[in-house]
Amino acid sequence: MPLISSDALEFELQRIPNVEEREQVFAFLSAAKIFVETTDNIEDRAESFCKLGFTLYDALHLAFAEASEATVFLTTDDRLLRKAISYAGNIKVRVSNPVTWLMENQEEI
Repeated sequence: MPLISSDALEFELQRIPNVEEREQVFAFLSAAKIFVETTDNIEDRAESFCKLGFTLYDALHLAFAEASEATVFLTTDDRLLRKAISYAGNIKVRVSNPVTWLMENQEEI
């Protein structure tokens, strides 16, 4: 399962104030096999998520995940996870906590 990166993710990670922490995250992200750039369709899809009450960054991350045809969008953000679960019928990618997902899929990894 390839790691996916996007314009929105890199922009958001640039905001990590601790330089060492930011560099570690970017080093991990350098393993991404797929990079998705912003398109009008992604912006439109993010706007539809915003109308459901997602924050701009959360909406963008979801839209990028859908556009990349990701199998799963992993997040440790409980607020985002709860909202995504409540709108699961409107989201074309599974949203899960990484620990939960690993426990459910450990045999497949």
